[in-house]
Amino acid sequence: MLRSFPKKFDMKVTAIEEAKDISDMKLDELVGSLQTYEVAVNERTKKKNKSIAFVSNAEDEEQQDEMDSEDNISDAIVILGKQFNECHECEGFGHIRTEYATYLKKQKKGLTVSWSDEDDSEGEVESAKHINALTGVCTSDTESCDEELTFDELVESYKELCLKSEEVCRTLEKQKKTIA
Repeated sequence: MLRSFPKKFDMKVTAIEEAKDISDMKLDELVGSLQTYEVAVNERTKKKNKSIAFVSNAEDEEQQDEMDSEDNISDAIVILGKQFNECHECEGFGHIRTEYATYLKKQKKGLTVSWSDEDDSEGEVESAKHINALTGVCTSDTESCDEELTFDELVESYKELCLKSEEVCRTLEKQKKTIA
């Protein structure tokens, strides 16, 4: 019976023949031992076998060659162009500043800078709570900007702007007091 097994069982058959007297061995013991060996061998081969599947498309060879050459040319141009990208942060080639890690870290640090040079920690907390963004749009009603203003007109405009600035500062202080 042991001679009828396939070659993968040769080692096990040899081990059984040398270790035990086959004539005294029960058939159930022999079959159980061989089944255990078969399961162990199959598990080892399953772990070792790894397969890779590729997807293919059936196209005419001429169309495929044309598409491959166009794709290759496009890829080559992209790669060639990327080699000439200069990073203004590290002055290296092949990447741009927005992809550079140090630049990104600096951007994050820039967001934590305070607006004033006060050493008072309460002032820093206070200014962190109240951040105002002022924007303005300048428009001109006059049709010509070629007119030159006299010195007196400039002085008068400056005084008006100073008064408006003082008003805005007072209003800001009042708003800070009402918020606090």
